[in-house]
Amino acid sequence: MKASSLKKKLGNALMIAGLLLICGAMILLYYNRWESSKAGLASLNIRNALAEAINEGTAELAQPEVQAVENTIPDEYLPMAVGVVDDTRYLGILEIPSLELSLPVRENWDYNSLKISPCRYSGSYKTGDFVVCAHNYDKHFGPLRNARAGAEVVFISVTGERYSYVISNVETVQPTDIDYMIDSSADWDMTLFTCTTGGRTRCAVRCIRTDQN
Repeated sequence: MKASSLKKKLGNALMIAGLLLICGAMILLYYNRWESSKAGLASLNIRNALAEAINEGTAELAQPEVQAVENTIPDEYLPMAVGVVDDTRYLGILEIPSLELSLPVRENWDYNSLKISPCRYSGSYKTGDFVVCAHNYDKHFGPLRNARAGAEVVFISVTGERYSYVISNVETVQPTDIDYMIDSSADWDMTLFTCTTGGRTRCAVRCIRTDQN
């Protein structure tokens, strides 16, 4: 009887533990979806306000702020115009029509900013070494996993300049490969990157500018 009772208690404990794990996973999934939805709505509102200011030529311009990233040159940031929306600084709007993405890009990155919109990680759209990062939210850079070579990418600066690119290739990069991610001597002119599912690696989309003379 004792052995049977102990076995029953153990079975009940394992069942409860299993249910708790399932509940925890469901809560985490719900939270991730809520955070993704919140980020998508925030970036959409900012994108719309920024687009209106760009179209009307009323974007409030500010002097660039230098934020150093390891092995980058501060002077490369200086040519870019910066627009201010709700006291936050943006460089422009990034569009990937094939993925139905149109997103504002912040001037500099930090972890809190990434919860709102994509951010410049290093380089400049003026100097052909532009690197933009974002979380893999469904409404941010999550769709990059479906990016294909040959797809169009457009960046519109806060002063209305339009920069056209085409995706050259998509690759997986290790988190420690910072030098390779931001390599300014590479053949591409812009890199978009985000975490892969699970966060162990990075999905890097390399883009070549097509509107240069």
